Amino acid sequence: MESTRYTVGWIAPLYLELIAAKSALEQEYDEIYADGYRFYGGRIGEHNVVLGVQPTIGTDAASDLAARMSSAFPNIRFFLVVGIGGGVPRYGVTGAASEIVLGDVVVSYPWGNSGGVIRYDSGAWVGEDEGRLKTVGHTNGPPHALLGAVNNLRADHATGTGTIIPILLKRMRLRIHENERHRFEDPGPDQDILFQDDCSHPTDLTNVDCQQCCGQDFSQQRKRRGNSAVRQTDTPKIHYGNIGSSNQLQISPAERNRLQKDHGIICFEMEGAGVIQRHPCLIVRGICDYSDSHKNKIWQAYAAVTAAAYTKELLESMPAIRKTGQIEDCSQGVTSVFPRLQEEINKRIHPGQRSSLLDHLPYADDAAFNSSTNQHDPLCLPNTRVDLLQEIYNWGNGQDERLIFWLNGLAGTGKSTIARTVARTYFDKKRLGASFFFSRGGGDVSHAGKFFTTISKQLATSIPPLHQHIRDAIKAQDDIVKLSFQDQWRHLVLGPLSKLTGNLRPPMFTIVIDALDECSNENDIQILLHLLADARSLDRVRLRIFLTSRPEVPIRYGLCQISDAEYGEYIHQDYVLHRISPSIVDQDIRTFLEYNFERIRHERSLDISWPGEEVITSLVQIASGLFIWAATACRFIHEGRKFAPKRLNTILTGRGGDVTAPEKYLDQIYITVLKHSISPDYTSEEKEEVYCMLRRVLGSTALLFSPLSACALKRLLNVTEDIYQTLDDLHSVLDVPKSGNQPLRLHHPSFRDFLLNHNRCEDQNFWVDETQTHQTLASNCIRLMSTSLKENICGLNSPGIRATEVDSSRVQQCLPPELQYACLYWIQHFQRSRVQFRDNDPVHQFLKQHLLHWFEALGWMGKISEGIHAIASLELMIVARHTKVPSCLNMPRT
Repeated sequence: MESTRYTVGWIAPLYLELIAAKSALEQEYDEIYADGYRFYGGRIGEHNVVLGVQPTIGTDAASDLAARMSSAFPNIRFFLVVGIGGGVPRYGVTGAASEIVLGDVVVSYPWGNSGGVIRYDSGAWVGEDEGRLKTVGHTNGPPHALLGAVNNLRADHATGTGTIIPILLKRMRLRIHENERHRFEDPGPDQDILFQDDCSHPTDLTNVDCQQCCGQDFSQQRKRRGNSAVRQTDTPKIHYGNIGSSNQLQISPAERNRLQKDHGIICFEMEGAGVIQRHPCLIVRGICDYSDSHKNKIWQAYAAVTAAAYTKELLESMPAIRKTGQIEDCSQGVTSVFPRLQEEINKRIHPGQRSSLLDHLPYADDAAFNSSTNQHDPLCLPNTRVDLLQEIYNWGNGQDERLIFWLNGLAGTGKSTIARTVARTYFDKKRLGASFFFSRGGGDVSHAGKFFTTISKQLATSIPPLHQHIRDAIKAQDDIVKLSFQDQWRHLVLGPLSKLTGNLRPPMFTIVIDALDECSNENDIQILLHLLADARSLDRVRLRIFLTSRPEVPIRYGLCQISDAEYGEYIHQDYVLHRISPSIVDQDIRTFLEYNFERIRHERSLDISWPGEEVITSLVQIASGLFIWAATACRFIHEGRKFAPKRLNTILTGRGGDVTAPEKYLDQIYITVLKHSISPDYTSEEKEEVYCMLRRVLGSTALLFSPLSACALKRLLNVTEDIYQTLDDLHSVLDVPKSGNQPLRLHHPSFRDFLLNHNRCEDQNFWVDETQTHQTLASNCIRLMSTSLKENICGLNSPGIRATEVDSSRVQQCLPPELQYACLYWIQHFQRSRVQFRDNDPVHQFLKQHLLHWFEALGWMGKISEGIHAIASLELMIVARHTKVPSCLNMPRT
């Protein structure tokens, strides 16, 4: 990625803070070497972020690093200095006493006459002030845009569901190498010791163990926040106020307390003042000690990752500025709106700083294996799938010349976990060309519409010399996104790859495609396979295609076609996952269960003998080779918290004696989870109400064409009940984010298959009628659009303004997610509902009153072409069902 594309600079004081910062990245780009430093590029939310680490601590080193980053990355809008610091254990700013405990986060925030950071130095003063630390100046506050984002997030925490830092910490730790991951865990309140002010660390104790300091009478464990409940794991509190910054390490409790009282300082660090004096900047610190002589290294890694998690949440809450023809001045919070002045500025911008042509290619955000949506999905545990992974890597390293490795297996056998592991391995080795993880009902990743453009953009990042060749291809064919899959593949991928030069031995890259059977169109599947086979002709680069799917007929047929018809030989290797020796699979499942039960045992402080070897053996037998059964069972038991042993017993005692197939075991665990969500204390009437709500929410989640958040789904279905409360006991089968803006997702597609099949879902209280659910969704889409769409829905005063000239946040406000979903998919739901259309029915009334309003909304969404195709589909559907075509659909043919 070009250096001019980075807009946020993230400074990590030392290596622990850099590890935490890298774990916050949702997507990693290239490493960049500039001016003797190595920088790391990546993406968080909508922002391209560049990370830099200081060679030493101190304000001078931070100032030098910021200057070098500004020179190397001229479009940086602001800096974030993120790391560890010492806290003031008790402080009062507005009259109310507040407490900081280890692991909390402090954010620089203007207070009093300060902009949020106060610089102080040590000095030998005369008179009564001798030996005191002297404040030498206040600094500027954060830029207005950044301070506004801090205030917005602060308000969200106070009025919404609170911070999502606990969720982010779990995801971020998964990105840290397993050998280092334990260092970034919460040490727990037992390790949070506050010593009295008159207790100093002896100078002859050079280690960090403070057990010999002063004795127990001089210390206290900080288990509580005032009179509140015991502090929970991974729940840091966020504090806002002045941060003291200096090259002088703060170790005096007396000076700490005085500076807090006189200047409102609640945290001390050694870098921020060097950056904020010359650059727009925000300081974020995780608290690792109490600014006294007892420097506690036990908390440093955890404090570093909590600070990084807050910073990640802040960036994810901030939209990137993408207004066409406008430049933001973040230091003043002002946007230029004078056209002539803007035209002159644009003339002087270096062409390389303008938007890349690749940015205009459609991209499926959730496709990559390490996208923000997929990043918390598991990898293979160590010492599992050993032989299979080795065979895949041998093939990927060129020991087998066949182009495609097809890993196929039944539902629940672990294909996606293996695919993620392969993708992660090659990504770390810089040999992953691209990845695309299909998911039915996942919006852009449920079909092949953006497959080739997404692969092209990822390849441009993975193989930097390819970037210019793809840009040239777009210039030569500016309507490429409107052309066929064949033209997109050959112009955007094969053509640029064939132009690579300068390698005596062609480099090798792997493309990982997971769950191809989840692609919604069978014809697209066969076209995709046919085109992938053309990669065999490349001689400047060696591609490998790693493919996973169920053994569906369209995929088997497509692979046979390309092997026999065009090349006269097989160009793919088959590996049938469910035919691996049962003993090998059982051992891998045993390892998986032991790993998860150890985690549950540790979290719940259960006896070391729990659950026992015999129980593990029984569970391995029940799993019958299905990893999804083991994963669902572990999630179900884990979600039981203190009732985990009871839930384990429920699974063991609920095993039926007539089960003969692995799929039946999976059905039983799903039924167990669903029944457990219904309280036995409910009356018959209350149970029926809960059953109805479950079918409605689960059925909709399973059949949506693009996922929606719980809040958006509630508005789409027009229900008054709390969806979160309905799904509270279903986390083992559903991904239910705590944030109301994140989408609901099924953990595994086999749960969808189970819900929709009345033969498998034997308890009809939970069975979802697919046709009826589509009809319900279609009717709600019509209802929502009929009550929401109107002329000039975005309320603009200037006629003829282009959609690209309107701030995306305004469009999102006027067209919320559930309304956009209704506009895009109402016809597709009607197609699957088998409803008969009639004159003056709700659909007819909607088209007569809101046809143009609907197209206007699609225009703001950039989806006009989808609307035209949808109308054509609706007309064919009406004709096929022998219904008179409404006059509003009789459009002239072009």
